[in-house]
Amino acid sequence: MKGCVRMRRFRGWDCAWVLALLFMLLLSGCGERVIPVGFVADLSGRGSLVGVSARDGALLAVAAANARIVGRHATIELTVLDDQGTSEGAVQADRELVAKGVKLVVGHATSGPGQAGIPVLQAAGIPVLSPLMSAAALSGRKDGFYRIIDENTIQGRTLADYALEAARRLNRPLRATVLTEAINGSYTSDVKNGFVAAWTEAGGEIAWEDNYRAEGDIPFDRLAEGLAGSGADTCLIVTGGMDLGLLVQKVKALNPQARCYAGMWGMTADFVQHAGAAGDGTVFPSIFDPNAAGDRWIAFKEQYVAAYGSPPNFAAVYGYEAMQVAIGALEAAGSTKPERIGQALIEGAPWPGLQSDIPLDAYGDSARGYRLMTLASGTFVPVGDHE
Repeated sequence: MKGCVRMRRFRGWDCAWVLALLFMLLLSGCGERVIPVGFVADLSGRGSLVGVSARDGALLAVAAANARIVGRHATIELTVLDDQGTSEGAVQADRELVAKGVKLVVGHATSGPGQAGIPVLQAAGIPVLSPLMSAAALSGRKDGFYRIIDENTIQGRTLADYALEAARRLNRPLRATVLTEAINGSYTSDVKNGFVAAWTEAGGEIAWEDNYRAEGDIPFDRLAEGLAGSGADTCLIVTGGMDLGLLVQKVKALNPQARCYAGMWGMTADFVQHAGAAGDGTVFPSIFDPNAAGDRWIAFKEQYVAAYGSPPNFAAVYGYEAMQVAIGALEAAGSTKPERIGQALIEGAPWPGLQSDIPLDAYGDSARGYRLMTLASGTFVPVGDHE
């Protein structure tokens, strides 16, 4: 799947007309009329909804840029590849992007496979801007990797702080059970570690802990029994939306008093579909509110619904934002040299997002913070609005 974007100044972006003109003149002067850019994510398999949504958001950013064309001197050719949600698939996809000569990559969508593939791009000197990878191991490095969301451990700590307050308010024991998915372990273990650290520092106990792989014959009944047992009412489940929904439904059937908390990865339509009414009250960390106001957000949401027939989830939002930042950096750089693109990414921050600005520090890390969302009658709403 390919799309072409012609560069110009975007409404709401702090790129002067002179930069756009300089960009086109530089490229046309050296004969480089097409700038190849890559997008890579998990587009097939059990947990592909996140990757597909991120791709769909990115394609809208491409379409928006194309609609604002000012000339034919410079175009972006977008190559979209599927990493299949595996380390092997990520390596293969990134090698293909290198072979295609891309100048910048937006991806991956999951930290585990992404961490396997990114060294391929780094070895080739290709900057990588991720909409969703937030592994703590990637923080604090000047290595050509950039991201637009906070690291995973902050998700876990944010959840734990709220879970502690809720347990004390309801006079429930500070006992928690924890389950993580192992294939995307770079993400899930970080969220778990952040939660466990904050929970135990406050005097809480982890009564049961396990992990599993989201493939083959998954023992949902056994896992739900572990989560719902041990005299614990607080359950942390860090996995994709489909599995999360099935697990929450079974946990609630075993222990109706259970309060379920989940990583942002599971905040999808798959969760709503598979959890049913049992999903109400599950708490997630998020950067965006699907029911927020603001002209930029409302315009994007309307465009997304018109294009795809359903409202955007968090992955669609971050895919769109990452691609807009990438296009803005290419425009500001006036060059396809990796060091110029990287410099433009850092110096252009904070970049305007759909609901909040996107800061990038000297290492390319972002710190946007997380708000808490919960499911209420099948709709994700801010926690405070539901209580």
